[in-house]
Amino acid sequence: MLGESAFGKGKRDMYHLCRMNLSICLFFPYEQVQDAQKGDETPVRGDSRRLHSTFLRPLSFSLFFSTIFEKQVENLALFWYNDPTETKKKRRCPQLVWIQPLAARRNAMNELIAKGLADLNLPTDAAPALARYGTLLVEQNQVMNLTAITDPVQVARLHMLDCAAILQAADLTGGKRLLDVGTGAGFPGMVLKLVQPELDLTLLDSLDKRIQWLTRLAPELGAEGVRAVHGRAEELAVQPEWREQFDVVTSRAVADLRMLCELCLPFVKVGGVFLAMKAEDCTEEVNAASRAVSLLGGRLLPAYSYTIPGTNVTRKVVRIQKEKETPAKYPRRFSKMKKQPL
Repeated sequence: MLGESAFGKGKRDMYHLCRMNLSICLFFPYEQVQDAQKGDETPVRGDSRRLHSTFLRPLSFSLFFSTIFEKQVENLALFWYNDPTETKKKRRCPQLVWIQPLAARRNAMNELIAKGLADLNLPTDAAPALARYGTLLVEQNQVMNLTAITDPVQVARLHMLDCAAILQAADLTGGKRLLDVGTGAGFPGMVLKLVQPELDLTLLDSLDKRIQWLTRLAPELGAEGVRAVHGRAEELAVQPEWREQFDVVTSRAVADLRMLCELCLPFVKVGGVFLAMKAEDCTEEVNAASRAVSLLGGRLLPAYSYTIPGTNVTRKVVRIQKEKETPAKYPRRFSKMKKQPL
């Protein structure tokens, strides 16, 4: 079994910290981790590559992780898995998990995002900020429910590149005012702002703790002039300072298009556009919403289809042009929208 020397010169303090803070820990070179994930994801117990496996009192996990991240250890990954002695006692044990060091994760995401942006014919200079966004998202997700996607590669593709792709669906240049309704963790609005910095961005969500996080996040990412607002779309849309004030309104919310149109189109100024991110097989939903679009002053444009770079996943952006003012009686109360969609 390898010991302290396996960490190399200058990492002795980290080795001792590992001994204090983990009940069971396995360390592998990152290349071997990748091989394990491509094939059998469970390394053999007792493997000769194991650096340390011992039972010691667990102390602060956060101290352990922060030490690894601050030192930006390269080519290192952490595994922790079911302890056979704990299993015999019928205690709930953690599943196999691997943690790539912060610097390596950011570098991998940066490269993947940069390549994806190039494939989308978008500027790649936003890749470092998007990679940092992804890293901070995964970290914050440990204490707040922001996303079900936590794998760095999937975050890069299914969040960052997916959202960036809609820059091809409409002209967002020229400092346009953009409102992102039901923004959640900032998608797609924050991604669009990082790729297209001149956007005048407002993020709207009904959950205040998300808005507080986004308010702190924007300066960390270098996104200037971002306004994050806590509120409900159906309440704000009737206020003069909000109604028909935006060139572009976006939504990635998982909701029926008829409801999304009633919530979002009142914010769009005449001549502006509403962009709704949907799955590929949304034709039936779009057809069902055609009456609602007309009632609310909009006109359906051809949907924009795209494949997320690095995947076989195809998405659609439903595009609705605002041709006339939305009647004053819309939007209705949320309960009525839900009970009697247009």
